[in-house]
Amino acid sequence: MQEVPGWLRLLLVGGAFAALLWWERRPLRRPVESKGVRTGRDLAVAGLSAAAIQLAERPVTAPLTGRAPPLGAAQAGRAAGAPRGRIRGQREVSLKS
Repeated sequence: MQEVPGWLRLLLVGGAFAALLWWERRPLRRPVESKGVRTGRDLAVAGLSAAAIQLAERPVTAPLTGRAPPLGAAQAGRAAGAPRGRIRGQREVSLKS
């Protein structure tokens, strides 16, 4: 099977993008509310969703953040003579197979 030439690939992707833009600008139904009311409601829902996600994920993320080394710990370990790629006090993990 032959590879599609670059100019044809660009034309196909560009055409698909242009078609999506054209279809997205046409309204699917006539507007019932003003744009300001709809935007305000969308922002309120987004804010409530963000708060709910924060509350739901906090029991999982709070214990994990206490286990992470502080920012800059790797550089401090290297300055104190620790080998590169390892934080002082942690086991060395080999990536070689």
